[in-house]
Amino acid sequence: MSTPAPKVSRWRRFLAVVLSISPGSGHVLLGRWWRGGAWMGAVLLMQASLPLTGFPGFVLMLGMFVGSAVDAARLPPREEGVPKVGWVLLGLVCWWFVIGNVGRATRWVLAEPFSMSSSVMSPTLQVGDQFYTDKTVGDPLRWRALERGEVIVFKAPPQPGQNFVMRAVALAGESVMIRGGQLHLGGKPVVRTPLGGCEGLGLERTGSACRRYEETLGGHGYEVLLEESPGAWSFDFPSANGACPRGMETRGDGCVVPEGHVFVLGDNRENSFDSRSWGPLPVGEVVSAVRFIHFSWTPESGVRWERLGTRVR
Repeated sequence: MSTPAPKVSRWRRFLAVVLSISPGSGHVLLGRWWRGGAWMGAVLLMQASLPLTGFPGFVLMLGMFVGSAVDAARLPPREEGVPKVGWVLLGLVCWWFVIGNVGRATRWVLAEPFSMSSSVMSPTLQVGDQFYTDKTVGDPLRWRALERGEVIVFKAPPQPGQNFVMRAVALAGESVMIRGGQLHLGGKPVVRTPLGGCEGLGLERTGSACRRYEETLGGHGYEVLLEESPGAWSFDFPSANGACPRGMETRGDGCVVPEGHVFVLGDNRENSFDSRSWGPLPVGEVVSAVRFIHFSWTPESGVRWERLGTRVR
């Protein structure tokens, strides 16, 4: 003769679904610790793999949140019945302490989200974009070397407590020069293709002299913005007197990136305070490499659905 399953009050069942916003927490409320641990482990594993799985992995991770809530809504409690309220509260405190620290460790070591608050990387990254990054190029592990052309998050020497986002255009030992807006590496111009004007980008201070170009570096194809008008300050690097920023030596008409450093530029070249001003960036200040946009929103435009899932090149 079978024993009927223990009953669960509607209030506890409802609360289990609500708590599933932190996957596995609702299962703790029902006394199903191991099942809750499986859900949370799956979510953390998916979060850690985001540098590899990209936006599809992010969507799958969101689906796991929904799946955890549905499972908590339908799952019977353990055979002994649901735990008492006191044990549940103690269990949830311990649970959230563990998953909070594991989640922070995952973001610190493998994948971390950031948001864009300036137009320095327009049109690649726009104000209001939220994106995930690959932490394997930064501390604490530095599993791989930085690639030329990658968009990176870093701590800039002028403001070491703040995160900046720019593109690493030159690595150690390479000479950098800009003439008439054209980027040169090793004395050779970087391949670029004109794309027209800057209309429709929603940028401030964008006049008729603004032009878009597509550059290609290390397999990364991306757009840059140039202000093709007299006096545009980024047209020449180094400056007319040939002086290189501190820490860079002169080679021909360019400046050489020293060992252990990279040279960074914003894609919006006329609105970027970058290595042209404060010199090369120490590799030790690199935090992560940008991978994909998982959300984009502004008060003026609302959700920009067309940007969701965009891979940052």
